[in-house]
Amino acid sequence: MFIINFFSQLITVVFWFVVVLVPLVAVHEFGHYLMARINGVKIPEFGIGFPVTKRWFFRSWKGTIWSFYPVLIGGFVRIYGDNDALDHAQDEFKTDPKKAASDYLEARFVEIIQNRELEFFIKENNLEWDESWQKFATSKFANGKKDQEEESNIQEFESKYNQVLTLISWEFENKLEAKDAFFSKNWFQQSLIISGGVLFNFISAILILWFLFAFITQTNVPKPIDEIANLQEHTNLSFESEYTKVAGVQENTPADRAGLSTQDQLISFDGIEINNLKSLDEFRELVDNNKDQEIEIQFINDGESEILTATTTIVSAGDNIFLELAHYIVK
Repeated sequence: MFIINFFSQLITVVFWFVVVLVPLVAVHEFGHYLMARINGVKIPEFGIGFPVTKRWFFRSWKGTIWSFYPVLIGGFVRIYGDNDALDHAQDEFKTDPKKAASDYLEARFVEIIQNRELEFFIKENNLEWDESWQKFATSKFANGKKDQEEESNIQEFESKYNQVLTLISWEFENKLEAKDAFFSKNWFQQSLIISGGVLFNFISAILILWFLFAFITQTNVPKPIDEIANLQEHTNLSFESEYTKVAGVQENTPADRAGLSTQDQLISFDGIEINNLKSLDEFRELVDNNKDQEIEIQFINDGESEILTATTTIVSAGDNIFLELAHYIVK
């Protein structure tokens, strides 16, 4: 039994951890993404989950790979030109252009393979992604273990490898001065992109608190009403006339002694028309102001049309029927 309870609690904790973590991470990373796009920086991939396995689900849209990974812990955005192959090459190009180009070819190839980006890279260059490319992407050759690859595949894979390097070299020439790279932006734009995640978490927290506050306020605080005669949509009472109907009368109460009974229609209380009261607070105040006073009420007995007048003494605000009537009105 102990083991069952332990695993049950563990599963519950893990479940709620994922339920809470994934939306927080998604909002945080979307903040980085949105700030990057606003400032003209490319995002190669927006991912939810830990990229230690193949993508569970992905779509390529607006130049970005939108992906989900099975291990739903964390998330990421890959910002173009920020601590990637292009960023390092651009920095190195200032001192040694030839070495920068050579290093970029190898670094970019590794980056494409490790990020499982080869399919998108091939399609972006208007080439057909077929079975031979799939075979190459998962080969030991492509993953840096050329000496372990079968001899029969070496020639084919070398051809694919050289083809990718050619595409990468074209990319390097075109993208080194890229305006959509992170390093091409000024310090203020870079700061906005970096702080975008925290900013969006802050905004989302405010929105959640605002929503909860509004929801709790609406469900727990009595709502002001324009007319008591219009309470039908807010209560379980039914109205068959323009007056307020008595929901119930307890024995030996001021209302009982005045002759009121269930289904009677209450017209006025101490000269004040009930239908003119705007809220429950007005009714409570009216009752409190007449403690120990003899007051007049007007009402119509159920099934009759004659307006009756009776007098009764309000003993206290705590045990009179009129507070009970007010309770029924707003229930």
